[in-house]
Amino acid sequence: MEERDLIVCEECGSTEIQTQAWVDANTHQYIGETGIDRDDNWCNECEAHNYFCTKTEFVERMEAWWGDTDFPTMEKVTGFRQDDFTAEDGYQEFVDACNEWWKTKSYDEKRAIFKEHNSEE
Repeated sequence: MEERDLIVCEECGSTEIQTQAWVDANTHQYIGETGIDRDDNWCNECEAHNYFCTKTEFVERMEAWWGDTDFPTMEKVTGFRQDDFTAEDGYQEFVDACNEWWKTKSYDEKRAIFKEHNSEE
């Protein structure tokens, strides 16, 4: 399975997830999942029943969030100060520096930032 096809928790992006399955009681042979109901799924990190999505979908959601992040949030997350950059071009140098900072972060680092600062909930 390719990394992008991994299934993750739709809420937090964790791979520490479980789903209920049908197993033959006599042979212990796996039969299949119980369904797509979120009550059949469990995220160890959230400690909750959540829907799952692909890692690619979760990454796209995090990237969209970062792309829409306002300057105060960028300052809080990166530690950069907007006022330390020139106002020309609408603080494009500030945005570029923040975007470069974001690109250096791993998937799990981005997940932690997203969970802490995302206001979707």
